Amino acid sequence: MASYVKPSPLPPINRYITTNSETGTALLDATISNTASWTSAGVANFFLGYCTSANPVSFKADADIKTYSKYLAEPPGLVVPNGTGLRLVDMMPGELSPMHRTTSLDYGVVLEGEVELILDGGEKRELQQYGVVKDVN
Repeated sequence: MASYVKPSPLPPINRYITTNSETGTALLDATISNTASWTSAGVANFFLGYCTSANPVSFKADADIKTYSKYLAEPPGLVVPNGTGLRLVDMMPGELSPMHRTTSLDYGVVLEGEVELILDGGEKRELQQYGVVKDVN
């Protein structure tokens, strides 16, 4: 059961997924809502913006979109094994994210506010709006 998600004061997030017609023309997918659906994880809210489950990714017959749709109904853990994941995280002011280690390559972008990055080796960085972190776990 999903936890209650407090409304965010941030602007709404929409995601647009493209696909191709039978003739190869690019078009927007109409099977998945553009509106972000957030879930609560205690001190933060999460939105699974997109994910795949294989490398290389199969686009045949919209296999990637079908995979993502499946994960929207049954969310994966922090990592999608052998795949990719795009997550948006809305952390509440003053909260800490617990340390975690995963077998993944992660990118973090601060869209609003600021975040203090604290590494287990003791290094710290203040990330301002549009600050980017590449994290190999």
